[in-house]
Amino acid sequence: MNWLNLFASLMVMGFAFYLFYKVLHARYSYIKLGKPVELEKNTKARIHSLWTLVFGQKKLLKDKKSGIMHVVLFYGAVLVQLGAIDLIGKGYVHGWHVPVPLYHYFTLSQEIFVGAVIIAVLYATYRRYIEKLPRLKQTFRAGLVYWFLGLLMLSVVVAGAAEMVIFQEEVTIYKPLSSLIYLTISGLSELGATILFYVAWWAHLLILLGYLVYLPQAKQAHEIAAIVNSYLRRLGAPGKLSTINLEDEEQEEFGVGKIEDFNQKQLLDLYACVECGRCTNMCPASGTGKTLSPRELITKLRDHLTEKGRVLAPHTTPWVPGEIFRDDTLAPSLFDQGKKEVAAAASHSVLDVSLIGDVITEEEIWACTTCRNCEDQCPVSNEHVDKIIDLRRYLVLTKGEMSTEATRTFQNIERQSNPWGINRKERINWRDERDDIKVLTVKETEEFDYLFFVGSMGSFDIRSKKIAQAVAKILNHANVKFAILGNEEKNSGDSARRLGNEFLFQQLAQENIATFQKYNVKKIITIDPHAYNTFKHEYPEFGLEAEIYHHSEIIAQLIEEGKIKPDKEVRETVTYHDSCYLGRYNEVYDAPRFILSSVPGINLVEMERSKENAMCCGAGGGLMWLEEREGTRINEHRTAQALQCKPNTIASACPYCLTMLSDGTKAKGVEEEVKTLDIAEIIEKSLF
Repeated sequence: MNWLNLFASLMVMGFAFYLFYKVLHARYSYIKLGKPVELEKNTKARIHSLWTLVFGQKKLLKDKKSGIMHVVLFYGAVLVQLGAIDLIGKGYVHGWHVPVPLYHYFTLSQEIFVGAVIIAVLYATYRRYIEKLPRLKQTFRAGLVYWFLGLLMLSVVVAGAAEMVIFQEEVTIYKPLSSLIYLTISGLSELGATILFYVAWWAHLLILLGYLVYLPQAKQAHEIAAIVNSYLRRLGAPGKLSTINLEDEEQEEFGVGKIEDFNQKQLLDLYACVECGRCTNMCPASGTGKTLSPRELITKLRDHLTEKGRVLAPHTTPWVPGEIFRDDTLAPSLFDQGKKEVAAAASHSVLDVSLIGDVITEEEIWACTTCRNCEDQCPVSNEHVDKIIDLRRYLVLTKGEMSTEATRTFQNIERQSNPWGINRKERINWRDERDDIKVLTVKETEEFDYLFFVGSMGSFDIRSKKIAQAVAKILNHANVKFAILGNEEKNSGDSARRLGNEFLFQQLAQENIATFQKYNVKKIITIDPHAYNTFKHEYPEFGLEAEIYHHSEIIAQLIEEGKIKPDKEVRETVTYHDSCYLGRYNEVYDAPRFILSSVPGINLVEMERSKENAMCCGAGGGLMWLEEREGTRINEHRTAQALQCKPNTIASACPYCLTMLSDGTKAKGVEEEVKTLDIAEIIEKSLF
């Protein structure tokens, strides 16, 4: 037994684990600064999340190349640590090894894992620093983990080669990498090989412990936080927003104006971030030159939390030697007696920092389309949209700060229940006084199965009225009993909520639900995916009990049941644009495609970015009513993607999307050659 080596290494390990605990506890304390949050209780579903997202690496494998690389790094590094037990034990007892049967196969597996990790590290280095993928940062710190892993793996095979010299072993297939190094050092004496072994041994131990201390302070904290985050992730409807209790008289501020106003799950997200850039890579705002970058949003919030946490919970601040183990933006360590004045000044300045303005700009907050492409791509289940909406809520409800367009939109919805401010009594005019579209009234109660909620777009927008008319015509053709509310219908409130006006949303939700209950509505059809989403997932919290259908689901059902049979040929090359609120929010991808494929003559071609990867049209999150003042227009970018398919028609299932795509074809000068149609209008052409 090498007692000196044992004593020295145990002292180092004890100190490293102490620092690891202190740093981890500090991060935990910072997260606890947030508001408590109640999460859905479903252990089975949460274990499934761990299995698929952490161990199955489901989200990471969306990008096959980097996904496979990460799987190798993840499992390779974990499995090699079994060999670390073997290696560390050999440093204490000469000639010892892990007592496993067929030990030579164990050494072979370890060397295979080591080789795989080294190859993965080299490939990761190539992608970051040579290929220079735009979504990856090219800083030294960003790739520091490659040095840790690479040197850790190298120390294993160097120690193995030195051991072969010490015990006068021959080159063997069971130690392929160690044997290669052995060929270059076989001339060493036993003493020289022993020294080399302990150099590699200590290098392995110090790198391992150094990484342990580094891990919770850098982006590698995701290796711990991501596991917890994946387990605690939202289990309900994707993108469902929290509800503010507006009747709480003690609440003076609404939304998030300080980092500690976020809830604890939201703060956990910040430390779970991998900084992989997948979110920013898919973000329509970032991709068109806006200030917003979902990755930078998260990292800036994280660094601000860490800075402020050091001040609000200074007892948690550990002493860690060396700037390399500290966050780039942290205030000076309070342990450093020589910098007390600087630390005090830094602490004071941190408390003076404004979350909105100094950390996150208003331009970033208002650039988000709430499309959730960032969240869909995030491998650690981070949620970006709810944080942005909470910041908007603070600006709108607490500060009363918003753009002129947003103010006008709120006023129009309040006064006339539509974003344009058109007289509310004109809501029914889309019907053109057709007798086959029944209007519900208290005096003349019509028998109906479905309420057709037309929405503001279908009721007032000239182009979208044609969609509502097409749907009504199809429903009548299939003998579906439906009715409308006419002028009693109000705005769904989706835009108001996404723009931060929770008060207006809740007022509209309560008024709409009261109307639905008055007419005993049990089933609702809508052409608006935004209304569809908010009715289906957010209105139930306010008392709605009804089945919600999008018109694509109903039309697909009618075709399957044979109640409508599209038989007229429509010779068109069609590409379909997925609405964010129909697709990523509700996973309705197949119904619209089934409808289009049922029409004779249609050649359906997919855009490169389709289904869950589809790019937003730019209208979501209430941005339909705001001006784009940064970069290029999102709708033109999306239209350009559609035109790459060389279609005759761009199809959609959302009036917002159709408006944006129509504007896009006009901007591109191809509105005569490429039509923009709703799927209902295409079915209408094939039926009548």
